[in-house]
Amino acid sequence: MSKGIALSLAFALFTSSLPAQAAGERRASWQELQSLTQGKTVAIVLPNGVNVKGKVLQVESDKLSLDISKTSDKAAYPKGRVSLPRNSIRTLSLSRRDVKWTIISTAIGLGGGLALAVPVNTYAHNEGDGAPLVVTLIAVLPALLGFFVGRSIDHKTVTINITD
Repeated sequence: MSKGIALSLAFALFTSSLPAQAAGERRASWQELQSLTQGKTVAIVLPNGVNVKGKVLQVESDKLSLDISKTSDKAAYPKGRVSLPRNSIRTLSLSRRDVKWTIISTAIGLGGGLALAVPVNTYAHNEGDGAPLVVTLIAVLPALLGFFVGRSIDHKTVTINITD
């Protein structure tokens, strides 16, 4: 039983020591936007306060073509393809998710949970009651915790400030 507790404490210390992914910030010229955002999903707050989110189709010298998937004003900016004038875009956010830490922390959580569950199951079985629900929860909950910790670490958002 003490091995399982030691593994759980090690997992907790490991995940708490991982660096939190703060929002990054970057400056880029309008000409650089094509290579940075082509085919990626961006979020933009327009000068009139409308939030739009969508996939960048093309960046031209005077506008940005966007396939809007979410909007805060469906009347002014409905879902679908739209061209936003260059002078209406000063900042945009680019988000992406990796899976590296999601997989690693889920595996660590599952290992720690199983290390706790096996002795608990052995003890419960020796006492005459298998307690399968408790053993399952002990094995699965640390894996779920690891999944959500890893998922939050893997989420990265970069704010691009347009310089010209």
